[in-house]
Amino acid sequence: MESSSLHTCYSEAGQGHVFEAWASLSPEERAALLQEAGQIDLAQIDQLYRDLAVGHADSGQSDACLEPIERDLVVDREALPEAEKAELRAMGLQLIRDGRVAVVVLAGGQGTRLGSDRPKGEFDIGLPSGKSIFQILTERFVKAQRLAGPSERCKMLVMTSGINHEQTKEFFEEHKYFGALAENVVFFQQAMLPLISKEGKILMESPSKMMLGPNGNGALFDAVNRNPEVKAVLESIDYVQVIGVDNVLNRLLDPLYFGFTAKNQLQAAMKSVVKRDAREPVGVVVKKRVGSSLKYDIVEYSEIGEADVTAIDEATGELKFNLGNILVFVLKADKLLELANKTETLNTLYHVAFKRNSYWEGTQQVKPAAPNSYKFELFLHNFLPFCERLGVMRVKREEEFAPVKNAEGVDSPQSARELVFAQSRRWLAKAGIDVGDRPVEVDVLLSYEGEGLEGVTVEPGKGPLHVIA
Repeated sequence: MESSSLHTCYSEAGQGHVFEAWASLSPEERAALLQEAGQIDLAQIDQLYRDLAVGHADSGQSDACLEPIERDLVVDREALPEAEKAELRAMGLQLIRDGRVAVVVLAGGQGTRLGSDRPKGEFDIGLPSGKSIFQILTERFVKAQRLAGPSERCKMLVMTSGINHEQTKEFFEEHKYFGALAENVVFFQQAMLPLISKEGKILMESPSKMMLGPNGNGALFDAVNRNPEVKAVLESIDYVQVIGVDNVLNRLLDPLYFGFTAKNQLQAAMKSVVKRDAREPVGVVVKKRVGSSLKYDIVEYSEIGEADVTAIDEATGELKFNLGNILVFVLKADKLLELANKTETLNTLYHVAFKRNSYWEGTQQVKPAAPNSYKFELFLHNFLPFCERLGVMRVKREEEFAPVKNAEGVDSPQSARELVFAQSRRWLAKAGIDVGDRPVEVDVLLSYEGEGLEGVTVEPGKGPLHVIA
């Protein structure tokens, strides 16, 4: 759209201040602002503001009645009989071998909370190998395909954002895609939404730039809808695994997980860890009854009433709502494509946060003392109410869940590192190799889930050890 047309559109939408400093901008600044402005859906922004900021709409349905998910669709990975595990794994390996599955890595965030201004996936958590999160995940993607067969046909789709797209692409290129085939790694961007003032105005980060933020991991649906290359990949496969970037124990292309989804003819599946206790602040999967409808959903700890938080399932003796969400989903590819075409419906599921942000007004920067801006986000799990058949695979935290979210303490690089060390020691011990309490990392390309370690030679000593092929 030409400059004059964009100016007119923004003025008619009550957002003409975006171009207030136009006369003083350089040609480069004008070009960047025009490109940015041309990507914003002003009607969507207005609708979200009116529904969530002015109307205070709440998609959480706090008055809904919650019920547990059907138990026959919940399996415990460790409790499965070995024969069934072998069957499911074989089914999954065949899908991988045929290139009928793919992985989406949600990687739109920066490592700000970790003290880094780079993409979170570039972060080195301090393992003996010195590998970044991106390298760990990509090599696990490669290893799964090598277990399946001689050729690597699966795609890894990396969803970035406007704040880290080029950095992420350059990082993969610099490291030669960590051993994956370059043609099998596809980068695509999620949308950025502007932050909005209490009066409904787009806030400016500078006179030439709007204040934008990624619109949540649920932006996947809109991003797929906008990207023909990603659509083409999804049209050519059966299932897609969707994961967050920050779990270093994530099993990309998990054959057993794909086999579970395929055998049970599920539209979607999710991995879950059992809550540590009733008070653990984690979202749980439920069936939510609103009126006569009963839909799958994930509700946050803060949205569950006290009676439901502590309720016990008499049949199992466990908490009634104990299936914690760890952001590891598998969807039928055609279901994801269907959801991607329902952006108007998904828009009704946005959440809003009210935060404090400094902004520019004309040529002056304003530093407010109180919250002043609305940020709109859509979460990936908001697709669940659209699914008719969902399965849940319970997994052990210590085997598959080592998130890296905080600089220190819980869910930090240190806690994730210790989980990797503990897993590696268990795997080696099972193969008859005792390393005591030594910090040890079994290389991702050596073993996917503890297999193939018999006869591995371990160097003597007490320091950190990286066990490679």
